[in-house]
Amino acid sequence: MRKNNQILFITNFSSINTTYITHELLINHLAKKFNKLVLINAEKLILKEKKKYFFSDKVLKRSKKILFKNINFERFCKLTQNKNNIAILNLNLDPNNFKIYKYLNKNNFKLIMISNIGNFQKFALTDSHKSFLKTLNYIYKKYLFPKILTIASNIGMVKKIDIKFSSNRNNLKNIEKNIFKNFLYKNNFLLTKKIIIVNSKVSDLNVIDKSKKSQKYIIHLDQDLTYKHVQEITKFKSDDIDLHYKYLNIFLKRISKIFNKEIIISIHPNYDQKLISKKLKNYKVVKYKTRELIKQSYLVTFFESSSIVDAIIMKKKILALKSSVIGNESIYSKKLKIPSIEFFDKNQISKKELMTILNKKNLNLENYIKNYHFIDKKNKLGIDKISSEIKKML
Repeated sequence: MRKNNQILFITNFSSINTTYITHELLINHLAKKFNKLVLINAEKLILKEKKKYFFSDKVLKRSKKILFKNINFERFCKLTQNKNNIAILNLNLDPNNFKIYKYLNKNNFKLIMISNIGNFQKFALTDSHKSFLKTLNYIYKKYLFPKILTIASNIGMVKKIDIKFSSNRNNLKNIEKNIFKNFLYKNNFLLTKKIIIVNSKVSDLNVIDKSKKSQKYIIHLDQDLTYKHVQEITKFKSDDIDLHYKYLNIFLKRISKIFNKEIIISIHPNYDQKLISKKLKNYKVVKYKTRELIKQSYLVTFFESSSIVDAIIMKKKILALKSSVIGNESIYSKKLKIPSIEFFDKNQISKKELMTILNKKNLNLENYIKNYHFIDKKNKLGIDKISSEIKKML
């Protein structure tokens, strides 16, 4: 790569451990292909106050070709001036990042977004726990502001996204089928100029990782009810949380006995490990190893977690849990007809009943894999396709 070209990966360092794990395959691939990848802390570009960040061992042991820059706006300007910058935006389309989008509206920047996880995103919460004002704010940030940003891109206030790499084939199909949306897309009125379909990260890992699977454990993907993104629109009472975990402990003990398997709790990197370890004190609670644990699982249980995608791709037995405290069933259970049970139910389910629902063939999962993961007919790795397109932009 020429000296006046550089690839930037702009993200929030407050969630860097999660981001690094999620995009580790791509980050390492780009650093190797282009000899350097610069990760920029978006929060430092916006906020003046100093923040301390915790870096996991995996992040600290990264390749020397992966540089971290926790720099202010002035130093960012100096870093990017007189250079051709390919900026990969790992940012939400929300008001907090508007300053960054405005600054990137320059000729020496080309913008990329990557949506290759192939997951659904939604919190399953009961209406009784939702805050009206928080819900309105959430809707504004997540649904209305992206439309405002699109309008801003059409009047020249912000730069359009040059390429969005997506593993959601249905999304592009829906644009092409909708006369109005297709007109906007073809005539460059959407925020994104070009959508390129790629195989998902999970499908790439499935092809690359040749290690053996086993059926040693039952893995439970827990949900932290105190997590900040959950509290964007709700807040659970401590008594409700205690009740939730009381029945969850009973249920986990029950299925461990039924299948004679050890249970391991796997949690999101940003979850409160001490809290969940206290609530589920009879089980090991683990961070940063979700995919590895799923690979060694006999059964995976969950409330709402994008990590369930790995279990789907690996064709593991999956059971969605419904909680009277959390509320509605998982979006994956709804859309993909993954079997679900209410674990508050005092009528304990038998092994025979469990096996009947777990072994039932689910064609929805096969369609999901085809439309969200193994998409490229030539079976080209998603990361290879992304780096090839970036090379053309340099």
